[in-house]
Amino acid sequence: MESIDNRAAVSLSEEFSVQKPRVQEPVTRQSLSDLPEELLESILDHYDANAGWKPPEGFRSVPSDDRLRPLRSLLRVSKQFRRLVEPRIYSCYEYDDKQHRKFLRTCIARPDLAGAVRFARFKCRFWNARNSAAGGLDAAVAAAEKEANNNITDLCAAAAERGWDETFVADLIAGRKNAELAFSLSLLPNLTGLDFVAPQTWPTDCHLRRFIEAQPISKLAQVQLSGGMEGYGSETLGKFLAAPSVRAAHCSGMTFRGRELWAPRSSQVEHIALEECSLQAADLWALCSACTALKSLALNWKHLDEWSGADLDLAAILRAIDLHAASLSRLALLVAGYVPDLGICIPSGACIRHPAPGASGSLKALNITELEITQPLLAGPSPTPRSAHDFADLADVFPASLNTLKIHINAHLPAFVPFLSALASLAQQPGKLPQLRRVVLLIPSPDSDCDTPPWLRDALAELRAAFADVCEELDPRGGGSVVLGL
Repeated sequence: MESIDNRAAVSLSEEFSVQKPRVQEPVTRQSLSDLPEELLESILDHYDANAGWKPPEGFRSVPSDDRLRPLRSLLRVSKQFRRLVEPRIYSCYEYDDKQHRKFLRTCIARPDLAGAVRFARFKCRFWNARNSAAGGLDAAVAAAEKEANNNITDLCAAAAERGWDETFVADLIAGRKNAELAFSLSLLPNLTGLDFVAPQTWPTDCHLRRFIEAQPISKLAQVQLSGGMEGYGSETLGKFLAAPSVRAAHCSGMTFRGRELWAPRSSQVEHIALEECSLQAADLWALCSACTALKSLALNWKHLDEWSGADLDLAAILRAIDLHAASLSRLALLVAGYVPDLGICIPSGACIRHPAPGASGSLKALNITELEITQPLLAGPSPTPRSAHDFADLADVFPASLNTLKIHINAHLPAFVPFLSALASLAQQPGKLPQLRRVVLLIPSPDSDCDTPPWLRDALAELRAAFADVCEELDPRGGGSVVLGL
């Protein structure tokens, strides 16, 4: 038995000893750098559709570098992919003071990337070392800026090559952000949207305005200016409005000066929004006179008080708006913030229903389809409850073309319920407000942790009897919106 087992073991050992070793075939792997361009383009298109860098609301938002994380592996190994993705990255980007000169140098060295920029947001602070003696900057910051300004000989040489004069180059050396911004804009021939944020302004020169006036950006369609630019921003906005391609302008936190403001009439501008701005009727008249065919106009004043309320001359404001009666389709008249006691600062009779004596402007003459307005500006400042009969003149206030009415209400909604009931009753009568289909109540959230107040629920219960459909979108603290369907 042992011999048999030994022979079997020997035979097995011989079998394995004569067996040829296995040869491992080489595995061929395709490099990412060799991927076809069509596949790379499809990757970028998929990325654009899901989490891309294109701004969802025009030029008002820009992507962050964090969104590029899923693509960084491809960017490291594929020069071809980097070449394809760079123009898309630069098509919409944000530049603040720390990045601005880097961006400026990139535009000078890479005209192809400069030509790819479509949307740009510049965050500029118009302070420089020369102004530090006036208290704008402390000594340490001033010294740092002075040292940084000594390293821009390449920018000065590039500016001289492109025909900028000696005064501009001197201001560039002095570190004036206004000069740097004008230089940047001159290198962006395909820019369509510009968001210019200047939280601190030092209007010591006018290079930006000179550039816009002499060499307007041919494709610029949307402009946003913000950050307390005062009269300087007014004149800058006027220069932008004169550009033949500009269609929309949005300004926030600005103080307007009508005498410095407006460019010649522009038939191209269609949309203007002034948010939390200090605006008087004379300035609005100048603005409306500077344009010929506005389609939408949004006016949002700052908080009104007993001193500034006198500037709210709705009769004069409506006269200015009537200049665009044939073309205007959307109008917003708002007062910024939650103002429960707005009635103390609105002049007597300064509301849409009760204009000043002899006023020629009115909503009735407009052809708007959407009106957004603050409650006291619409029905008057008094919170005293009234009956629906007191609002029988509503058919003579609103234009027959009105389709959607959005109302920012304050704390006195119970007194406003008769107004809404009368509005619903009129809309259901033949020939009166024939196009009105939606009334949206925009309710601010009070600064408290209380639940939705009972008076709000009671008011909505009354409105259900007047309107065919009531859709509530309220948060636990009382804010949100209520859509009333007719």
